[in-house]
Amino acid sequence: MRCTIRTLLIVLVTSVVTASGALGQTEASRKLSELIEDAWEYRLEHNPLFATSVGDYRYNDKLPSVSVRDQERRLRAERDFLKRVQSIDRSELTPDERVNAEIFERLKRDQVAEYTFRSYLIPITSREGFHVYFPQLPSQVPLNDVKDYEDYISRLEAFEDYAEQHIDLMKAGIEEGFTLPKVVLEGFESTLEPHIVSDPTESLLFAPFRVRRTWIREVPELHDR
Repeated sequence: MRCTIRTLLIVLVTSVVTASGALGQTEASRKLSELIEDAWEYRLEHNPLFATSVGDYRYNDKLPSVSVRDQERRLRAERDFLKRVQSIDRSELTPDERVNAEIFERLKRDQVAEYTFRSYLIPITSREGFHVYFPQLPSQVPLNDVKDYEDYISRLEAFEDYAEQHIDLMKAGIEEGFTLPKVVLEGFESTLEPHIVSDPTESLLFAPFRVRRTWIREVPELHDR
């Protein structure tokens, strides 16, 4: 729920501030508009799955990089965004822009705090995590033409490294004492077992190829892969 609220707020702030910034009322307005746009573009680039979910398909062949170093880079970026919004003279903003600036600053403060606390060292629970979300990929991406399927396959091929990065995060978390109580992970295996199959065609991730099997056979480059 927290991530959903953040996403909605960022979308709202982006749309409103971009519109107000286009009026060019003050230097502060311009800075705020540029800041929101920069932060939005940063999120799209560094979270390709999120970009796809909001209809930006520039990174459809990629998965996020989630290593400890990547998380540390994100912390530096979030601190920079926070510093930039704090440097804007609120007295030069319109009432609506001041609200946007306050919301944006609150979001950045929360994100800086979360990265500082290193909650990313506990990337999965019994209810959520990459192991739950990734099998939903076929329903989350466009699959209308050869390019879409090539992008989808690229993401499947990138999954091994994606999973290894999450494993490394958990190992680092264990070393630092970031672990969940045993009781909250009861039943955790049930979120994984459906995806352990001996026949790849039984995987949920194979569904797009089953639906378009005849069509795929007519495209050698997809059929070969």
